[in-house]
Amino acid sequence: MSFSNTQRTNSWNVEFFNSKSFIRIAGVFQLADMLSIADITHELYLCLVFDEPNDDAASYEPALLLRGTPPKSLIFLDRQDNSPFPTPTPAGGRDSYDFLFHSSRCARRGDLHTLSDTCIYHTDMPQRRVDPRYLDISVRSTDERLGNFPTRPSSLKRESSSSRTPSLSPSRPDFTGADDPSIIFPNDASRLMRLWPSNVFQHCTQGCVITGKGRAGGVQGPGLEAAHIVPQSQWNTFPIDNSNSIADPGLSDQLLQAWRSTWSAELNGIMLLSHLYKCFNARLVAIHPKTHLIRAFVDYDVITEFYGMRANLPRLIPEQVLQHHWDMCCLENTPGPAVPSPSRLTNIPELPRPKARKLDYRDPSKEDPNTQASNTQAPDTQAPDTQYLQTYMYQSNKHPPSPPLSERASEERTLWHFGKGIIKDTETVQQLVGEDQVLEVINDAEYGRGRPRVRQRCTSADNGDACGKQGVKRQRLELSPDIPFTDS
Repeated sequence: MSFSNTQRTNSWNVEFFNSKSFIRIAGVFQLADMLSIADITHELYLCLVFDEPNDDAASYEPALLLRGTPPKSLIFLDRQDNSPFPTPTPAGGRDSYDFLFHSSRCARRGDLHTLSDTCIYHTDMPQRRVDPRYLDISVRSTDERLGNFPTRPSSLKRESSSSRTPSLSPSRPDFTGADDPSIIFPNDASRLMRLWPSNVFQHCTQGCVITGKGRAGGVQGPGLEAAHIVPQSQWNTFPIDNSNSIADPGLSDQLLQAWRSTWSAELNGIMLLSHLYKCFNARLVAIHPKTHLIRAFVDYDVITEFYGMRANLPRLIPEQVLQHHWDMCCLENTPGPAVPSPSRLTNIPELPRPKARKLDYRDPSKEDPNTQASNTQAPDTQAPDTQYLQTYMYQSNKHPPSPPLSERASEERTLWHFGKGIIKDTETVQQLVGEDQVLEVINDAEYGRGRPRVRQRCTSADNGDACGKQGVKRQRLELSPDIPFTDS
């Protein structure tokens, strides 16, 4: 069981607020001054999109102001400032900051400030940034163009043991490794996956990169796991260059590079003890891409004991791969739950509320013609909502609702259950039962809504006796009002 969003936010001991409101926009768990001002700056701008000032006459810079009554000094957010970000004191305390913009034209930049100063610009509520690399924990992409790349050994077994069925979707190309040489062959993929644990151990002989434990006479001991830094289920987000770009789903060469890199023990493999392996995959712990210091994102004693310690990583692990996992942990833990996400859908017509589609079951023939005319809309000016309503009513007429409680079922319409079907025509019923069989009324009791008022039985009698008592087993036909004929 992983940590919930609430459990993650409860671990924050540094909180960031929108300066115009009381809403928390972000937070971090900071111990021993590990995180720098540059780290906090990167993290806030990675996770959030801020409404920056539109003032050409003066430039503004983002800053943080510690909440409290006395004036405080500003902490200016600078991606190049490696000074440690203040850790809350005493231990177990919590610091709250307002995010704002400060005018660079202010002559007293280093003095104490308050939120009411004229050099302070209060920004509107930020939005959550959409990062194309981000996927929920253990969730893989649904892009059909990635379907030819396996993400677990069992998928290869299924593909090799059964014949490949042609794709029924016109939007999904049905190609195989034989048709496209840039796509991974199942045998090659199976070999890479099968050898993954041993390959990682050969490149990471120091054991668990966090604890240094797990070596047993030069072999991989029990409880030591071969971990992907970039998850194998999200291989398509592997950075393919120094700028952290990800593969274009339309370019098979880039996809192949990302897939092979994900399964490369040299580029993407580390050894972790089993419990730390689970925390790593749950985005609770990460390794700083530059300093290699271990960071726990939640206050969980299993991992906080290693907070600020240096990981013993294999020499060839790229900084970009560690940056990917670090950023995904930030996106998972840092944004406030109240921060809105940007809308991805535009130009979508708003449908009326459900009560606006309430259907009128009155008989149109009994209405006043003038009223009918006034309520009729010309087809060429018909609104999309009206078209939807007509379609909805058509479907409703095909399967009409049960009659109101105040109305009794019509006695002019008689239906018979025949097996699992329903017959409406009396002549058809008589043909089915034959000349020697009759319809016999067996019950005249009143039934409620949606139930038959009359039941009839079709019986077969010996020696032409329509009312004989020694007849063979009978096929039962039942009445039921207002039900269309259906075949099972």
